[in-house]
Amino acid sequence: MIRTQIQFEERQYERLRQLAHRNRVSLAETVRRLLDRQLGLAAEGEDRSGPRALLDIAGIGRSGLCDLGRNHDRWLAEDPD
Repeated sequence: MIRTQIQFEERQYERLRQLAHRNRVSLAETVRRLLDRQLGLAAEGEDRSGPRALLDIAGIGRSGLCDLGRNHDRWLAEDPD
């Protein structure tokens, strides 16, 4: 890897930090993944169809409800209106 320095606008940094936290990866890893996606690159030897692909989507459907696993029937039965 090549070490470099980059400056972000505050709004960019905050969104990157939130994304990194949500995906449980470093800020640097988040930037690398976004660049790979934008540039149409895959990491050398990266298999996007196996366990790595599952890790990439982990947490994508987070609800913010800490008791969803225990009380899913109650949450699903509630009328959203």
